[in-house]
Amino acid sequence: EAAKRQVYSERLPAVPKESQGTNTTLRIKLGNQDRYVTRRFRTDNTLQAAIDFLGSMSSLVPGKLYAKEWKLVNTTTFPGRIIDLETDRQRTFYALEMWPSAELTLEPMPIEAQKDMLRTDSGVVVKPYYE
Repeated sequence: EAAKRQVYSERLPAVPKESQGTNTTLRIKLGNQDRYVTRRFRTDNTLQAAIDFLGSMSSLVPGKLYAKEWKLVNTTTFPGRIIDLETDRQRTFYALEMWPSAELTLEPMPIEAQKDMLRTDSGVVVKPYYE
């Protein structure tokens, strides 16, 4: 686990100084608990940096996000908006309008949303062709 977290840590961009350039501060709520993590990024960093940040704390998080077992929700405004990782993870915080700050929530995907996916032993997620 420590080695996997280290890989994510090495991908992280440096934390920008508060007075250096245009920054965004992300506050990420961890599930339905009252636990938050906060980190500052440059606005030209991509959402992938936030995923790497979560992976640096637990290497399970990125895999669960990509497998759509968990989701990131932008809860900066009401109602919250589920982030589409397939399109949004390569977009900048500026393009995603997550500046000067944003609040995201990491939460499990409802079971109903997972029913149309199967996981193979190799970790590949496929949609069933039968009903």
